[in-house]
Amino acid sequence: MGKASRWMINFLLGKKEEKTKKNDVSFHAEKETTPTATPPYKRRWSFGKSAKKERVYRGRRSLDSIITTPIFRSSFALPTTEAIKKVVAQTHAVERKGRAVEDAAATRIPAVFRSYLARKALCALRGLVKLQALVRGHQVRKQTTATLRRMHTLMAKQARARCHRVQMAGETQQLAMKRKSSRNREAVDVIFMKSEEFQRTEVAT
Repeated sequence: MGKASRWMINFLLGKKEEKTKKNDVSFHAEKETTPTATPPYKRRWSFGKSAKKERVYRGRRSLDSIITTPIFRSSFALPTTEAIKKVVAQTHAVERKGRAVEDAAATRIPAVFRSYLARKALCALRGLVKLQALVRGHQVRKQTTATLRRMHTLMAKQARARCHRVQMAGETQQLAMKRKSSRNREAVDVIFMKSEEFQRTEVAT
């Protein structure tokens, strides 16, 4: 902040000092060249001014008049406090704008990067959820097929057991019927034999 304002002031002052130095050098050069331009002969004493001296005097007067003019003074005058304040204010404004741009960039770049990371994480999460759904669906299908197979085998076993029971029941019924028929036959045979014996006894008597 301070360095920039000092640099601006030194830059402005340096230019003005260089201009004043150039004017002084040109003025001194004119002073030195004017006497050497006179021819090397003995001057006579005269109370009147020569034409060359008058020209030099007039040139000096014109230079003095130019230097004393307010425009010249204003152009080569030192910068006032108001001008310095204006320069400092301008430099401050430029630096503030630069800082505002830097701050905006410093806040914008992390926000964009965070949004990019958030989008990337969201895509990864969606892919993971889809993969989990596929795996779960495959597992559920496996479980359902296994349960269906078990149900089919169990139903087949139950049907076989029922058939076996029915067969066993039929066989027992047949055995019971056979036993009953054999018993009835035996009883009939016994009765027939008894009747024959009774008839024989009657005939014998």
